[in-house]
Amino acid sequence: MRQSLVEIIARFTTVAMNYAQEEQLDIGRRIYNNEITRYEAAEEYGISGQTTITYMRLYRAANHLPPKSRTRNTHVPTPTATMEAINGWSKAEMFMVFHVTGEMPVEKEADEYIAFFNEQRPAYALSYLTPKQYKESYLEKLHI
Repeated sequence: MRQSLVEIIARFTTVAMNYAQEEQLDIGRRIYNNEITRYEAAEEYGISGQTTITYMRLYRAANHLPPKSRTRNTHVPTPTATMEAINGWSKAEMFMVFHVTGEMPVEKEADEYIAFFNEQRPAYALSYLTPKQYKESYLEKLHI
């Protein structure tokens, strides 16, 4: 007779942690549904952090649920991801538009690109205004 992964995990953790399968599933449910954190569960139930992960996985497997994402808003880029994208675009644009060859000092080439980016390059996100034009129109609206 072949046992399912859920039954094997449940049997192991029941013996090792002295909680019945229903209790393990309930702890796992609370963690999965963000009612408590893994750390709070470990403290409340006197179990290890690894056991809390096992209980949550047990709950997921028993209910055929997908793993939870570590980030809550996966559709919203993080500041780091946004900056990485900007860095990538800037590098590509510097080489394709400005034909950076390394003949001038890097600081001078970067300064020229920054001036181009802020004063000449229209941005879709700014309604096709340059950052300088956008800032000026914003300050104008504020009457500054």
